[in-house]
Amino acid sequence: ATSSKSNSTMALKNKKSVALNNPESITVSNYYTDAKKIPYYAVDDVAVATKANMVVNYPNQKILNPNQPATRGEVAAFIYQALVTQGKLQPLPNQAAATKYIVNRTPK
Repeated sequence: ATSSKSNSTMALKNKKSVALNNPESITVSNYYTDAKKIPYYAVDDVAVATKANMVVNYPNQKILNPNQPATRGEVAAFIYQALVTQGKLQPLPNQAAATKYIVNRTPK
């Protein structure tokens, strides 16, 4: 069975609550050039997951491709980032090449 990237992101978001200061549609529009393709029912969850640094987009952070099937690698990256957000794993080191694909990531 396959799951879209937006549905995979929704599942992970439910593990973390993050306060949003902007309407969710503005939040996703600020990050993704294809934000209008995010299903309406997923916008809130994608916004929260984005703010929590749980979304990983390769090769371009700005393109979510929300309706394409999520690959095993993408799901693994989402899970890793969710575990980082929960404090169960350490964040990737700043020099790790993969950090440039974590949406909304700020170096620590």
